[in-house]
Amino acid sequence: MVLIAVGLPLLGLLFVTARGLDDLANGVATAGLAGGLVAALRVRNALVATSAVPTRIAFVDPEPSGDERPAQVGTDRPGADHEASDGADDERVDQPDGPAPALGAERTGGRPLGADDRTDAAGTGTDETDAAEIDGADTGTGTGTDETDAAEIDGAGRDDRTGPAGCDASDASPAASLPFDAMVALCSDVFVVVDQRLTITAISPSVERVMGYRPDQLTGTSMGDLLDPASGQMLRQLVLRPATELDGTVLDVDVDTVPGRPLLAELTMTHVDPSTDPDDGSGGSLLLVLRDVTVLRRLEESLRSRAVLDQPTGLLNRSSFEYELQATLRRLPPDHLAAVVTLVLADFGEFHDAVGTVGGNQLLAEVADRLRNALRGVDVLARTSEVEFAVVAIGPSERSLRRFADRLAWVFEEPFEINGRSHHLRVAVGMATTRDRWAEVDRLMQAASVALHQAEQRGGDEVVVHDQTLQDQIDQRFELSSALRPALDRGEFRLVYQPLLSLRTGEVVSFEALLRWDHPTLGPISPATFIPLAEKSGLIVELGRWVIERACRQLVDWRGRLDGFGPVSMGVNLSARQLERHGELDALIYLVEGAGLDPRSLTVELTESAMVDDSGWIRSQLQHLRELGSHIAIDDFGTGVAGLSHLRELPYDVVKIDKSYVDRVGLDATGENLVAQIIDLARGLGASSVAEGIETEEQATRLTEMGCDIGQGFHLARPMEVDAVERWMVEHRVGSTDGR
Repeated sequence: MVLIAVGLPLLGLLFVTARGLDDLANGVATAGLAGGLVAALRVRNALVATSAVPTRIAFVDPEPSGDERPAQVGTDRPGADHEASDGADDERVDQPDGPAPALGAERTGGRPLGADDRTDAAGTGTDETDAAEIDGADTGTGTGTDETDAAEIDGAGRDDRTGPAGCDASDASPAASLPFDAMVALCSDVFVVVDQRLTITAISPSVERVMGYRPDQLTGTSMGDLLDPASGQMLRQLVLRPATELDGTVLDVDVDTVPGRPLLAELTMTHVDPSTDPDDGSGGSLLLVLRDVTVLRRLEESLRSRAVLDQPTGLLNRSSFEYELQATLRRLPPDHLAAVVTLVLADFGEFHDAVGTVGGNQLLAEVADRLRNALRGVDVLARTSEVEFAVVAIGPSERSLRRFADRLAWVFEEPFEINGRSHHLRVAVGMATTRDRWAEVDRLMQAASVALHQAEQRGGDEVVVHDQTLQDQIDQRFELSSALRPALDRGEFRLVYQPLLSLRTGEVVSFEALLRWDHPTLGPISPATFIPLAEKSGLIVELGRWVIERACRQLVDWRGRLDGFGPVSMGVNLSARQLERHGELDALIYLVEGAGLDPRSLTVELTESAMVDDSGWIRSQLQHLRELGSHIAIDDFGTGVAGLSHLRELPYDVVKIDKSYVDRVGLDATGENLVAQIIDLARGLGASSVAEGIETEEQATRLTEMGCDIGQGFHLARPMEVDAVERWMVEHRVGSTDGR
């Protein structure tokens, strides 16, 4: 029995017995390697019936090209030492040098291999199979074994004979000694040979592992019956095409399987029968290579879904939303507007920290469901960021779109039930509209984002519509934010000083250093505008250091040159951002002492809200300042939410009553009662009271009568430049009596 191995692109191996030798030769000659595979499958099916399946496989080199000559057979051939017979009694039979014998040439014993030999090889029932070598390969004989020697084609004088994927036949690897059935069954592809009616004439054993059918169950059945109806019909039409059009055609098909699970497969078709006319699809056989791509297709679908949809909610993601927005704009009716409505969940961060990722995703899914139910037929909903949703809608007027945005905001009025608990969410809503069908998507999204940011700053629970005025404000803030650092470098900031006077004696108790910015083109910029920008950018830290050092040096200078400044302290405003930064307080104290000022002459002002919102760190920093002798003032008292329990714990000794309360003094009894209560509260806690924003004599008189200690405001003295302060002090010749 003869075994010949032919290299294949897919498997790199092929088994053929003597009975299939002619079929193999014809197949390779007319249809290439695919034809050889068909011949091998047919031979293999015949061998299964006679239990004469070869048991050893061999990897082979491709056919030599160019001037390469087959290696001469002999014991001195390179690599010969690596070849050994697997049988105990194997002998090596050397052949004389010369051209390699052709197929059908003399074999062992000098007799041509003819039909009788092939019949004997297939039908004697012996388990012994010699390994034939072609084109100069060695020939060995085995006795009493079930194994065959490796066959070689085109030795070409090389020792590193390799098969597919770099397999080395000389190493006798485990894969190279696997039985044929095991090797093919391990292949992930199923090879099927069908005729023009799609009747299966041969099929590889791997079909049982891939589809659950035994080969004998499918042989003789129609391949089209194994596919879904649409794929089966398409296959029946394709097989009628000429070979030149059909070869290499790939179909995605659904395949029937015994377990009943869906199998998505890739089906590649090739004409292989020698009788096939390349210009005519009639007659001949087809080789179908069926590859299971179920996992791959599901992965592709998952990736496509992730590219388009937001996973927790199933809504469109931002990129998909922008695509839908552009499509909506292009088909916008002439008498309608398009709107982008953006919504942000203001409290989602705290909610997520409390319930975790699972609870957070449940909330997002419920928010998505509520918003879906509020949509109209043509509206498009998406989740565009972690806490932001967006809707594109059209309407006949801005008023109608505003009502629609209000309806979206109303879905948040009812609490959300998550893990058995009710949760209320605040939502901020921004909207931008356009009539321009060719409007830029990015600019419309930006406009909606600007409106949304404005709604957040207002506390949420309302809809803000973008307009030019709002955009101008945003543009100006951006311009100012960009100009802050250059302004500090160019010296555009300056300090003015406002006196604080004792309401009982009229003497100066302290000065408050106030920061001013003179923009070269925009003119004076209000601190209410640029201070929040500096805090947001982080520049407030450098600005704060500049203010403290400049103010302390100024007070030291006044004390050295003028009378009356000795007992006066200097007040500066600090941001919570400064004290939150570790090591910043030490840096500030270093600046104070470096300026030559005793820390006991410094008053630090911090807003009530900053003190109340502190988790403990800022409080410890302020306590350290108090230990150094500095004064701590609660600024803008009454605008925060500090209760009596908070006030007892805070390290302060001055309470500054906000101007909004002082304005009511002399106007109504309720306002005066509130101010009186604050003054009494400060006194009860051992702190001095300061009334901010005194603008009339009546206010000063009533505050004095209520027992307020110190006053500050335009009625008493305006903020002044350095030289103006010096003149003012000389004119009034006042000094401090209590050292505050």
